[in-house]
Amino acid sequence: MKKADGTRPLAATLSNAKALLDVPCGGDPPKPPQGAASGDFPTTGNPVPCIAEQVFRNRTNYNNIVNKHMNTQAGRAAAYRLGVQFEMDPDSVAIKGDWVPVPTLQQWIPGLSPADVHNEYYTSESNGTVYALVGIHVASRQNPNWVWGTFEHQRNPGRCDYMGCFDTYGAKNAVVLPNRKEFNKGYGACEKTPALKELMQKANLSPVWQNYCLKSTEVDFTAPDGTPYTLGNSVIEGIVGNGTVAASSCISCHKYASYGQNGMPTATATNILPFNPTGNPIPAVLNGSKTFAFNWGLLTQQ
Repeated sequence: MKKADGTRPLAATLSNAKALLDVPCGGDPPKPPQGAASGDFPTTGNPVPCIAEQVFRNRTNYNNIVNKHMNTQAGRAAAYRLGVQFEMDPDSVAIKGDWVPVPTLQQWIPGLSPADVHNEYYTSESNGTVYALVGIHVASRQNPNWVWGTFEHQRNPGRCDYMGCFDTYGAKNAVVLPNRKEFNKGYGACEKTPALKELMQKANLSPVWQNYCLKSTEVDFTAPDGTPYTLGNSVIEGIVGNGTVAASSCISCHKYASYGQNGMPTATATNILPFNPTGNPIPAVLNGSKTFAFNWGLLTQQ
């Protein structure tokens, strides 16, 4: 529910929900994200420019993990001894959201007024600071290799940079090619098709969601001719990550989510991640590992 001041409370505040945050606003104390330069994201200011990254799972996803004791290292070590290649039920869903403090957002996007933030962004407040949602990843287990979709706010300066934006169902302009001459210059509104507007209206969604754009989806490792598919978010992979969007692939990276004999990922599996794997998986990387249902999040927690 939206509060009178235009913000929406989180189920748990960002400052107190560190168990839910992959990156608690860049660290404790907060610090600018590593890929800030790639997105012209500010690195100085008050508060410290940062991005909070939060992951939610639906009940099926949660139950699959907790009921099988896969949320602890000891539970995974026991599963390894039983030879378990961990899987999830088809209606499992995970959602990752990236949040920027509004003062930082206004630094990043000059001319953005308080009214613009109120009307165009999904927001939440934590300890007196209002955060705006700028990027979303959705992963659904409806396919064996999951269905991956990434969304960006239409004002994100690099929204379609490097790989373009593709939405053949929900966007009136189904294909937006990247501007390869000037990065971070913006791509304007992503006007929705009548079919999507009707679905959003039936779901009683706030008009604020009209400002979020599906960038693209991914359901396989490669095209039929072997060309690797890529999918990357200008905020999540670009700014929070190492700045590489065009060489990112949700499905190829998450395929290596796995655990070894001690219940934690092996060095071989984690060592491939900085190379931003794309295309078909390399079987040898998973030698000595049991797969973890394309989910890295819990495996990287202490």
